[in-house]
Amino acid sequence: MISYNRHHKTMVEKINKALKDRNYKTWIDVEDMSGSTLDSMSTAIEDAAAVLVCMSPAYKTSKYCKLEAEYAYLRELPVIFLQMERDYKPDGWLGILLGDKLFYDFSGKYDFDSKLIQMMKELDKTLGQKAPQTKTTTANPGETRGKSETVPQTPTVNRAEATQQTDDVNKVEAVQQTETVNKMEVAKQTSGQSKHMVG
Repeated sequence: MISYNRHHKTMVEKINKALKDRNYKTWIDVEDMSGSTLDSMSTAIEDAAAVLVCMSPAYKTSKYCKLEAEYAYLRELPVIFLQMERDYKPDGWLGILLGDKLFYDFSGKYDFDSKLIQMMKELDKTLGQKAPQTKTTTANPGETRGKSETVPQTPTVNRAEATQQTDDVNKVEAVQQTETVNKMEVAKQTSGQSKHMVG
């Protein structure tokens, strides 16, 4: 998704076309906006793998641009920042969002193609590192649900192991029974001998 202010529509459309020519699937409100503005924006962000934020003073003061950027941040989407005006230094909420992250200058100060290549490398890296969403409804033993809950693995014993364990238990019990019987017989014999000697 490309989040931008209409002041920079020409450059944004150029970036969008360059990405599409290279087989990137993009969303831009010029082409894909329909129905409620907020519904279209939220759907675009929810379906996005990453968001390109086109920074400028006009972007910062636009309530719709702010909503898009904040919703992308709330959903923890990867954000790549593009600078649309020469020497612009974002402050306020946009400055906080940018932090110390890198940005790519499309203000015209540098060659378009070189900046596009740099930005696409970052985009490819970001998309390659994006983890698949984790379903929270079902889980196999040992897999993580959501972010924190882990389903413990249940120990499994196959049939051969169970049979072997049963055999081992039976042998131990048989030995114990034999030893008990032998002790009882020895005790009887000893008792008999003692009586004989006394009599």
